[in-house]
Amino acid sequence: MVSSLAVAEAPSRDSVPAAYVAVCEKIQSCARIEFSLSQIPTEHSAVLNAALNSLCAGVYQSIETLESYPDLEAPALICAESLLQLSCDHLAADRQTAACATLIDQAGQLGLTLH
Repeated sequence: MVSSLAVAEAPSRDSVPAAYVAVCEKIQSCARIEFSLSQIPTEHSAVLNAALNSLCAGVYQSIETLESYPDLEAPALICAESLLQLSCDHLAADRQTAACATLIDQAGQLGLTLH
């Protein structure tokens, strides 16, 4: 007899880093669109790029920390997906989603601080 229950497949270990690369790419793309619309002087583009790279470096450090905590993998993926669903306007206004707040709370219970 074949069960009609769907079994959720565990996310692969590569999916969390890949999801957050996509989040950083979206943040960078949205920021570049915003700043190109306001016609930022080209001499300031290096500063913008450095700030965006720094932001993503912090995200990647948090993801490296999460790799030691498999129980946080699913909440991390849900957080990333929630960020990817935001429009650029909403992403710029507040990168905190309910899913990300849950991840931060769960990480905090383990003594971790996520950025």
